[in-house]
Amino acid sequence: MWWSSRCTDADFPKALSMEKNAETYRIKVSADEKKEGVTVLADGRLHVRVRAKREEGRANERCLTLLADYFGVTSESLTIVKGYTQSTKTVILRSK
Repeated sequence: MWWSSRCTDADFPKALSMEKNAETYRIKVSADEKKEGVTVLADGRLHVRVRAKREEGRANERCLTLLADYFGVTSESLTIVKGYTQSTKTVILRSK
């Protein structure tokens, strides 16, 4: 699992909605950063920093890869459903 016993409530992202096999998350993506990573903001959103530039969907691809590592799933389990060309996005995590 992507969480550990050392995590606090502030370490968990807040899902916008949770359905039977899917969770919806609001994320903020910062492209062209020096360091990559995923953190939880104070409001429960995920902040994803990527080195890739906002060209030809490269930052979105890298964002999904980092989120997949964060959640411990494959990148095919994640889909950007809103905000594909903006820094604030809505992502669905589907489980099998």
